[in-house]
Amino acid sequence: MAIGVGWLVIIILAGSFFYRAFASQPEGQVDKGMLGLAITILIVGLVLKTLLVKFLPVVIHGLSLHLFGKTLYRGPSLVERFARIDFPVFKPGLAEYCRQVTWAWVLFFAFNMVVCAYLAFNATNQFWAFYNGAGIFAEIAALIVGEYLWRHYRFPELEIPSPKSTLKSMLRYGPQIWKEVALQ
Repeated sequence: MAIGVGWLVIIILAGSFFYRAFASQPEGQVDKGMLGLAITILIVGLVLKTLLVKFLPVVIHGLSLHLFGKTLYRGPSLVERFARIDFPVFKPGLAEYCRQVTWAWVLFFAFNMVVCAYLAFNATNQFWAFYNGAGIFAEIAALIVGEYLWRHYRFPELEIPSPKSTLKSMLRYGPQIWKEVALQ
């Protein structure tokens, strides 16, 4: 039996749940839900290795949708949290705009969950790989560039930092924002 990338993903995923089953509990106790999930991943991995690997983008988009979406109900929105790095004082309408952009990301992730699930069952491996590789990254780039251009149009009086400056700020402060949202 060949060991491939699919097995590596399954082992890492199952291993992380095995770890959480034991490490997050008081000594001598086991989180049975996490343990069950780890065992299920291994069993499903043995039977449906290729399909399980093809479903990873669905899981990733689902987790991203969850993180963006929960900030819409437990504000401020995720986009607003990042925008406040560059704009500590918000001009009127900017918070609502950030909320709308967060909704756009939520819809993007929901759309891609459906497309990726469909492709996992119905597409050739080559088309699935192309879409989940180049296709999604092209969509993300289009969404980011489109939003940047629209922001200039929507807020012409706003002094918008360069993309390079924004990227530096996101890399510096982003991990803390993601951690806060994940723990929220």
